[in-house]
Amino acid sequence: MERIRRIFRYSDKAALTSGERWLRAALAAVYLLLASLLIGVAALAVSNSALYGERLLLSIVTNPRLLALNILPVLALTALGWCLSNRAWVALLVSGVPVTALGFVSCFKLTARNDPLLASDIVYVTDAAGIASKYDLAFTPLMWLSLVLLAALVAAAALFFKARCRRWPLRLAALAVLCVLSVLAWRAWYTDAEIYTSTENLYYDDMSTWNATDQYCGRGFFYPLLYSTADMFPDKPDGYDAEEAAAALAEYETEDIPDDKKVNFVSIMLEAYFDFSEYEDIFTFETDPYEFWNELQSESVSGELVTNIFAGGTLDTELCYITGETWGYSFRSATDSYARWFSSQGYYTEYCHPSYNWFYNRQNIYDYLGFDSYRFREDSFDTGTEYMMYDDLFLPRIAGYFTRATKDGTPYFNFSVTYQNHGPYDTTYLYDTENEYISHDGISDESYYILNNYFWGIKKTDEALQTLVEFFETCGKPVVLVLFGDHKPWLGYSNSVYQELGIDFGSDTDESYYNYYNTRYIIWANDEAKAVLGNDFCGDGGSFSPNYLMMKVLDLCGYSGDSYTGVLREMYNYTDVINSNGTFRVDGELTDTLSGAAAELYTRFTKIQYYRMFGTY
Repeated sequence: MERIRRIFRYSDKAALTSGERWLRAALAAVYLLLASLLIGVAALAVSNSALYGERLLLSIVTNPRLLALNILPVLALTALGWCLSNRAWVALLVSGVPVTALGFVSCFKLTARNDPLLASDIVYVTDAAGIASKYDLAFTPLMWLSLVLLAALVAAAALFFKARCRRWPLRLAALAVLCVLSVLAWRAWYTDAEIYTSTENLYYDDMSTWNATDQYCGRGFFYPLLYSTADMFPDKPDGYDAEEAAAALAEYETEDIPDDKKVNFVSIMLEAYFDFSEYEDIFTFETDPYEFWNELQSESVSGELVTNIFAGGTLDTELCYITGETWGYSFRSATDSYARWFSSQGYYTEYCHPSYNWFYNRQNIYDYLGFDSYRFREDSFDTGTEYMMYDDLFLPRIAGYFTRATKDGTPYFNFSVTYQNHGPYDTTYLYDTENEYISHDGISDESYYILNNYFWGIKKTDEALQTLVEFFETCGKPVVLVLFGDHKPWLGYSNSVYQELGIDFGSDTDESYYNYYNTRYIIWANDEAKAVLGNDFCGDGGSFSPNYLMMKVLDLCGYSGDSYTGVLREMYNYTDVINSNGTFRVDGELTDTLSGAAAELYTRFTKIQYYRMFGTY
């Protein structure tokens, strides 16, 4: 007992034998190992608790491979803290505080938007804080329990595990080894696509192979979070050579637009806009919020986009459209885009968004994309309130910019992204007390308020679109208008409204996949544009990924476009859906693999795409 008291006594000055010092260090190491394991498992439990229960946690902790991949980062942080501070309790704070905090953020993000925490989200931490402030998020009992656990583990380390290494060269060497091993592990394990694919964890029937959130959360939290760092620093495709990719791209022709065929383009991506009237067996509207939208569809080319995202991640869809790339990379240097191509054709190109220029770093991104000008809340759309400019004010501004830019005959290309209809929608009162869009019959109070408040915003957008279209009908200049939604809307925490209405997200079926990822698009032209282009712009435009939408617009106009558009046309003939989660569509069927000529062309396509994104400037 005396020896035990000597090893665990509070004072660190007690004279210990060499053997006792080594035993003290070994016990501290074992304690830190076990404490890190508990911290990691607690954070795992919290991180996915918004959508998944204890069954998911059990499936991970009983899978040695998944458990190791999720806990090793926590152990590495603890070891880092011990090497730097030489104190066990500090080591647990170094790992426990960020790990626990990230678990909380993941839970909040999944609760609010059904969207897992990605490494890129950490870069936009101020953006995330602004978004989070709009949701009613509260600590859960599981969160409080994890905080109590962390406090208890740190306190126990401070009281009983006092082992220290007095030899700083030894600690420095251990720190160097730890850093080297961490980098090697990140490169070898945490960014390897084959390992990630082999760890698929569909632990029960309601998780879907096609659902990106299920795929992510099924692998835990820390492992997929570290795997997502690869998207921040994309690897070159296997066998990539810049000169070969440039030569491959050059094989496709670029044709200029004849002066007598130039028309003006206005593209508007509508925040969280989706036409729920396609669910005829679910939605019966008391007041139709899509009255003009449906009228416009009947005189346009329209169809569905199969996006990469759900209820969040707006930047992805807009960048897929304006670049033609299959995923929305947050560019940090100059890159190619359709804005640059239109500029090369003599167009004045302009981007508009009634939110802050720092949101998603858009001011820099749209500079990198080559727009002639870009307008944000700070310089053009400040309403004088905390609220963003609504569509009834924002869309007329676009008409004004169109008039100003085209008064001397310069062709105009505008790409705008709205903010109205961004969730959440209030769950306790109605925005519109004069009109009811969805009856209260058969649905809960919360769903009733959420749906009616969402459709109130949709109705306001519908009315603003009608005014804008009427302006273009009478402006006397040829205009092609492109409208599309970025993703399905937020409808309740943990998708509560979708679940209550019976809209299938969870099953491993094509219908479930499209329910999750589909939005709508419309390509409309006024009479002047129809006459110039010789196309009536009516009919079914089909279904495809957002990266093909500009290609579809150019096809309807009879424009060949740039060389990359030729690449897209060839790829489209093999697969019209390329999802960033690894899903393709071939001959109308979803698949996670390509074979034969399609696989060969896709390999070539990824190299050209990488070159265009990162190698042209």
